[in-house]
Amino acid sequence: MPQSSCAASKTQIKNTNQKKVNKLTQNVDKKLSNNINQRVPITPSKKQGLINYRINGKQIFKCPNKNEKIHDNLKPCSTFSSACRKSQSLVNLSPQKIDQRSEDATSLMEIDQLMDKKIVKINDDKNAAGIVSHALVVNAWRRRRQEAVELNNTIVKLSQQVDHLQLQIIVLRRLLENENNRIGKINFDVHHTKQQLELITKEKDIVIQEKKKLENDIDNLHKQYHEKDVYMENLKNELFTVKSQLDDVDNQVTKEREKLHKLQDDKKNLLEKIATSELLSKEYEEKIEGLNKIIDEMKEKLDNQMKIIDNNQDEKQKLSRELKVLQIDKTKLENDFSTSEKIGKALSLRADNLEVQLADREAALRRIETAFNLQLIEINDFRERLSRQSQESRWSSKVLQIAGSVVWAPRAIFRTLSFLSPGGLSPNP
Repeated sequence: MPQSSCAASKTQIKNTNQKKVNKLTQNVDKKLSNNINQRVPITPSKKQGLINYRINGKQIFKCPNKNEKIHDNLKPCSTFSSACRKSQSLVNLSPQKIDQRSEDATSLMEIDQLMDKKIVKINDDKNAAGIVSHALVVNAWRRRRQEAVELNNTIVKLSQQVDHLQLQIIVLRRLLENENNRIGKINFDVHHTKQQLELITKEKDIVIQEKKKLENDIDNLHKQYHEKDVYMENLKNELFTVKSQLDDVDNQVTKEREKLHKLQDDKKNLLEKIATSELLSKEYEEKIEGLNKIIDEMKEKLDNQMKIIDNNQDEKQKLSRELKVLQIDKTKLENDFSTSEKIGKALSLRADNLEVQLADREAALRRIETAFNLQLIEINDFRERLSRQSQESRWSSKVLQIAGSVVWAPRAIFRTLSFLSPGGLSPNP
C-alpha cells in the first residue's frame, strides 16, 4: 500500500508539471498568434522584378529602381500567416533559439531601416503599422523568452523537488521495509505467544483434569480413611474384647493357681496324715507284736483295731485315687496355663503391631493432608498468577514465567501421586 501511494504521488506530480508546461506553451502560442495576426505581412509580387535578399535565414525584397512606388504592387500574403500558425506548435522554446530569434528581430529592424532609405516610402499608416507590429513581435519574443526562462527555473525547481521526493520515497521505502520487518517480527511473536497460550490452555486443562482426578482420589482416600477408621474401631473393639478375655484368662489362671496351691496344701496335709498313719500303723504293728502275747485278752480290741485299719486302707485308696485325679488336673491346668500364656503373648504382639500400623497410617494420612493443602495453595497461587499475567500484558516475558509455574505445578502433582502410590502407604493388615 505505501509503495502504490508513492507511485501515485509521482504520477500526480508528473501530470501536474506536464499540465503547467502545456498551459504555459499554449499561452505563449496564443500570444504569438495574436501578435502575428495583428501584424499583416507584406510580400511583393514576382512580376515587379524584386531582388531577393536572405539575411540570417530571413528573405528580404528590394526594389531595383528607387523611383518606383512599390506599395501599389504590394499585397498581403495570407500564406505567411498560415505557415506561422501551422508552425506555432513546432516552435523551439530553448534559450539559444530564443536568443537567435531576438537577434533576428533586431537585424530585421536594422534591415527595415536600410530599406526605408532605399525603397520607396510607403504611407505613414502602413509604416506605423509595420513599426507597431515589429515592436509587438519583439515584445512577444521577449515575453516568451522571459516565460521560457521562468519555465526553465520552474523545471529546475520541480526536478529538485522530484529528486527530493525520490529521496523521501527511498527513505519511506526503507521505513516501510523496517515497518514490514517489524510487523513480521510482531506477527511471529504473536504467533509464538498464541502457541504458548494454546500450550498453557492445554496444560491448564490437563491440570484441571489432574485436579479433578486428585479430587476423586482424595474422595476415594477419604472413603478409604473412613473405612479404615471403621476397621480400626472394629480392631479396637476386638482389642478390648481380647484384653477382656486376657483378663478373664488371667483371673482363671490366678484362680487355678489358688486351687493348685490349695490342692498342694491338701496334698501336704494328706501326706502328713499318711505319714502319721504309717507311723501309727508301725506303732500298732509293734504293739501287735508286743501284744501278741495278749491276743486272747485283746481279741475284741484287735477286731476293732482291724476294722479301723480296714477303714483306714479304704480311705488310703480313696486318697490315692484322688491324688491321681489331682495330678491329671494339675497337668491339664499346666497345659492350659502354657497355652493361655502363648495366646496372651501372641495377642500382645498383635496389639503392638496394630498400634504400630495405626501410627503409620495416621502419619500417612497426615502427610496426605499436608500434600493436599500444599496442592491447594499451589493451585490458588497459579490462578492468581494467571489472572495477574492476563491483566498486565500479553506480549511480555511473564508468559514464560507462567509456563514455568505451570510446568512446576505438575511436578508437585506427580510428587503427590508418587507419594499416594501403593508403595508410599503401609500395607493393609
